[in-house]
Amino acid sequence: MSLVAVGSARAAPGATTLALALAAAWPEPRQPMIWEADADGGVLAARYRLGDRPGLVTASAAARRGELAGDGLWEHTQRLPGGAPVIVGGESAAGAHAALNAVGGELARLLRERPDVDTIADVGRLSPSSPATRVAETADVVLVATRPVLEELRHAAYRLHALTAAGAGAAAAGLALVGPGHYDAASVSDDLGVTVLAEIPADPRAAGALTHGGRLKSLRRSTLIRAARGLAEELRARAAGPAVPDDASPQAVGGGAAPEAEAT
Repeated sequence: MSLVAVGSARAAPGATTLALALAAAWPEPRQPMIWEADADGGVLAARYRLGDRPGLVTASAAARRGELAGDGLWEHTQRLPGGAPVIVGGESAAGAHAALNAVGGELARLLRERPDVDTIADVGRLSPSSPATRVAETADVVLVATRPVLEELRHAAYRLHALTAAGAGAAAAGLALVGPGHYDAASVSDDLGVTVLAEIPADPRAAGALTHGGRLKSLRRSTLIRAARGLAEELRARAAGPAVPDDASPQAVGGGAAPEAEAT
């Protein structure tokens, strides 16, 4: 139904935490799939005490054989606490890089076209050489997490412009301002010419729980998840129907500062 890519341009601003928060806050009755499409390898298998397989490597092999149609996809997922399906990224950067390089774009297209699932892809650091960039270029929505400090904002804006020039984020593409900094959404949008889709409020307890394998559903009343819910509704609406005007107030989506806890 839709593919949402969440990544970063540099440093570790909490893209994985944000992806998990979006999954916990996704509009009902749909429960999204989480896909670790990070070329540096996955962290969720270790964090939630899952196996490294099935996951990205087995799904990539199945995609090469044309076996992901219908129910075949679910053979390559595991379940996070609370029930959210996940395609884990595997234990090594070498394996994740090879799998994404071989079939990352194809797998992204397959997931995007499925009518029965929304997918949140954690694409990690979106360097020009990363094969995860192909996943982002295929996504309906691209969300680049960055701290609102100049050295990170410049890189994030540059990567976002490059991705949208390549056709990424047909429904929406923008920044999520993560953590305290020197710039608010309006100044970032005006000065760098990019859309700011959210400002996520600080919630170290909830962010820490997600970083260390906490249950997603147990955090539903947290400030982080409440803010993520507004962003999730915005992203889902953009991916599913007519785009919301880009001049919509980002404060209405998120508001406030962002969690300092990191997850990569």
